[in-house]
Amino acid sequence: MITLYKFPKRGRQILPLLFSILLFLTACVAKDKQDKNLPRTYAVFIEGEEPVLGYNDERYTQFREQNILVTNSGKIVAIVQGRNASRWSDRSGQDLVCKISDDHGISWSDPIMMATDGEKSICPNAAVYDREKGRIICLYSVFQWPFTDAESRKTWEGLKNREYSIHSDDEGLTWSEPREITHTAKADSVVQVYGSGEGIQLKSGPNKGRLVVPGGDFVAPHKRVFAWYSDDHGETWKSSEVVPNPHERLTPCENAIAELSDGSLLMNERNSGIGQRWQSRSHDGGLTWDTFEMAPDLPSISCNASIITVDYKKQELLLYAGPVGPNPNVKNVLEEYQGKKLSSQDKRQNGVVFASMDGGKTWQHRKLIVPDLFAYSSLMQLADGKIGLFYEARDHKDIMLVKFTVDWLFEENITN
Repeated sequence: MITLYKFPKRGRQILPLLFSILLFLTACVAKDKQDKNLPRTYAVFIEGEEPVLGYNDERYTQFREQNILVTNSGKIVAIVQGRNASRWSDRSGQDLVCKISDDHGISWSDPIMMATDGEKSICPNAAVYDREKGRIICLYSVFQWPFTDAESRKTWEGLKNREYSIHSDDEGLTWSEPREITHTAKADSVVQVYGSGEGIQLKSGPNKGRLVVPGGDFVAPHKRVFAWYSDDHGETWKSSEVVPNPHERLTPCENAIAELSDGSLLMNERNSGIGQRWQSRSHDGGLTWDTFEMAPDLPSISCNASIITVDYKKQELLLYAGPVGPNPNVKNVLEEYQGKKLSSQDKRQNGVVFASMDGGKTWQHRKLIVPDLFAYSSLMQLADGKIGLFYEARDHKDIMLVKFTVDWLFEENITN
């Protein structure tokens, strides 16, 4: 006969606590086991912990839409929007702040205020680094109505947003006064979009040195996609032709651009809902673009993403990073998620890196890198040779960095 030990009354009272501790420790061990093969993650901006204040000396509730640049000296400059709380988060009290890292992203400076406009909202923005001049240029829009009265946008008269440019010649330590460039807009009374994300400087061909920034504008009932470019180191800006869009869809404009070894440019663009990413190519340095085509290998749940070109074993390699939703192995998000009610958190999770060896025609290689909430991202090759993937974490509150090597990306057969 088996005799069961009977805990005294006091012991029975602590059993639930002991059980909870055991579950916690088991979960920690399981998480360590699950994450042991993932690259290390570093904090860049953490909501509630940064010594920088926004409108009315309030702490920012979000750090969003990062732009990442690596300077000639190898320093990383991370530019973000600091957002105050608002009923409409995309028109909250938004300022531009940046941090600098001189050890490849391991540690960061205190935040540096770049631009602020009181109750007006700075959004969206894009930055580009001119390596020939050693200058960081940031383009941004300012919504003219006060974020403290969101309804006033409906009755606002005149231009709803104005455009500005600022620059830094000392790797982000100090910034120029804003210079208005509203006259470069394609039309009056529409919202211009810069980015959201980094621009590029062309490295070869007849347009070598040209600065190209992704963007578009909002013209009811549709949104248009194009690129901004400058051939005089950011003194003047022009917009390319609108990317032909045969689908008459509401395009969110946000896109990323990479330069390929044959001199062409590849634009990878966010879709307006659950579906695949869209791509277009330019063969004249970003002045005109081919008609958008679907990228069948890139599942998307309507979120900004990032692409870069890197050299890998003497071969051109394109990398793309973005969230794929609740199923990290999903291939066709329409089949997987259509008809299902997915919240922003449901959709913007599981950050996956995709690789293409044929200039973006196919994206057959993929690997899960962030099995957690994952929104806007920025891929950047760092001075230590590693790839830095910066992303919005914790439901758009923080900016995190995960570093990896391309070898890590191909350690396994990642065609799932």
